[in-house]
Amino acid sequence: MKNLITKLIILTFATNLIFASNYEYPQLYKDPKNMGMGGVGIATDGGTSSLFYNTASLRDMKKNDWNVDILAIDIAVGENMLDFIEDMGDANDLDGNEETKKMLEVTENYLGENLHFGASLAPFKLGKRFGQYSMAVATIAGLHLNTKTHRGSGSAGLVEMSGLFYNGVVVGGSKDINSVKLYGFAIKDISVGAGVKILNHKTISAQLALSDLVDDNLSDRFEDDYTKDGSDVVLDLGIKAKVYRGIVAGASIQNMGGIASGDEEIPMTVNTGVSYKQKFKRVWLNSYQVGFDYVDILHSYNQDSDILKRTRLGATANIINSYFGDIEAQIGFYQTYLTYGFNFRAGALKIAYASYQEEVGAATAQDGDQRQILQFSIGW
Repeated sequence: MKNLITKLIILTFATNLIFASNYEYPQLYKDPKNMGMGGVGIATDGGTSSLFYNTASLRDMKKNDWNVDILAIDIAVGENMLDFIEDMGDANDLDGNEETKKMLEVTENYLGENLHFGASLAPFKLGKRFGQYSMAVATIAGLHLNTKTHRGSGSAGLVEMSGLFYNGVVVGGSKDINSVKLYGFAIKDISVGAGVKILNHKTISAQLALSDLVDDNLSDRFEDDYTKDGSDVVLDLGIKAKVYRGIVAGASIQNMGGIASGDEEIPMTVNTGVSYKQKFKRVWLNSYQVGFDYVDILHSYNQDSDILKRTRLGATANIINSYFGDIEAQIGFYQTYLTYGFNFRAGALKIAYASYQEEVGAATAQDGDQRQILQFSIGW
């Protein structure tokens, strides 16, 4: 396949950046459990993944127990991406006019389709609750790719790719406040949190003509021609409180200062949510939780002003919880599209899966891109 694989590996070092024909809201990290329940995560139960949703939820970790995940690997694949890579590989195996003809045919077949591939690695996520205080730290790296094909006559070229490779450290903590009285009404179990993300990244923006795709030297010159290095330090704030029995409300400010802010790919967002949880003393179906989030209240994502694209709704239920392991199932609506997923733990092995659609159009229900996330980790 000549050096097509090398080219694709280089192009894959990316994460959900916006280009002319893509209106996706990019996000640094998507947890499979949260995505299975419609992307909800502001007021629902959290663990170390709360570093990316609401740091106040770190208090949900069990007291005095270490919350550990080692080698958490996430893979997210769009509906057509694997087929596109295979077809382009077949075309690259040909020579001369046959190669040119086949590549044009492949780009025509996928015309207008958003092609997504993503992966993230957390070598370790570590958290613990110490009385009224909770702390967590995670090392992360990510590579994701959004691609669209064009007819090749415009400035976008034949194949358009954009993205960001990132790596860094995320640290956060929370503190419990027993209760606060407000106009005679007691707000209980309050938690406030803060965090910081220290990231290095490489942004990618490429509009590739047919001559670029058949050029065996593309991998050698790609970094100089199409990438830009950068780094960011962003702050997060969060609050969560029980407002009535099992009802919890929360709010968070994520990524203050913006990630890759020169191009405004991942802006600061202000988010709010509410959840309700019930527990039962039994092995089967011993708890469930439902949640509703509205993210980006200030409309910092400037791709559009669609309200439903910012809406999240979902539920999770613990199907079985025993000494040997547990199973959770999720269902939800993310940007009005149905989502579902599950979490499975047996001993130290954890597996999580979610299916959802990402809206890449400028309005709800315009252009949903079906995606699957699969995560493997070792933890306790």
